[in-house]
Amino acid sequence: TVAARRLGMKVVLLLRGEEPQEYTGNLLLDHIFGAEIRFIQAEWHESAEITRNVVEELKGKGYTPYAVPFSSPLGSVGYVNAVLELQEQAKRMSLKVNCLVHAVGSGGTQAGLIVGNKALETGIDVFGIATESDGDWLLNTTTQIADECARLLDLDLTVTRDDVKILYDYVGEGYGILDGKSKETIKLVARTEGIMLDPVYTSKAMAGLMDLVKKEHFKNYGNIVFLHTGGIVAISAYKNELKLL
Repeated sequence: TVAARRLGMKVVLLLRGEEPQEYTGNLLLDHIFGAEIRFIQAEWHESAEITRNVVEELKGKGYTPYAVPFSSPLGSVGYVNAVLELQEQAKRMSLKVNCLVHAVGSGGTQAGLIVGNKALETGIDVFGIATESDGDWLLNTTTQIADECARLLDLDLTVTRDDVKILYDYVGEGYGILDGKSKETIKLVARTEGIMLDPVYTSKAMAGLMDLVKKEHFKNYGNIVFLHTGGIVAISAYKNELKLL
């Protein structure tokens, strides 16, 4: 929204869920920056058709719309570059990265990381911790995005479902619902590391990582990197729950 407004472009946001009585966090910023916000009742896989309908509606009004997808091959290129950056930083630190853990929502982050790892032959195992129970849809989507991302970059590699490692045990009560484990994880990491996790994505991923470490899931790995993908602005949207920490 900010980038589009800076370029003088109109913004229409399609947000899944009910409109809240109070605007906080990212939603408040969207409003301040002048986005037209539309709330839709749909699952991930239903959103694409709704988006196409809105695009046609806007064309009928004389606009030339560009639909920004949830995740896309082009967007995943950023995380191909992230793997390169990670490797460069690790090399300067004389550090061998064995495993990378991150939150997954719509597949784009993991797709780019998988392509980057395969292209650079890093040997890093990538584990995505899901924030929503979408099962095969997320697995298939991530695989497709990664494969198309590789083709976009003209890389001679193929991504299959076997390359995509997604863990669904830490979704909790559902997407965007801040459960007790996530709250405790936010508090622990904030008070021990001075790092703020977000309520929707990274708190669940970190809670999952900590639990898996306790269960010795990563006992055969040396160095594990946790990828913090942002979202801190969302903290204010959960202010009442977090006040109880």
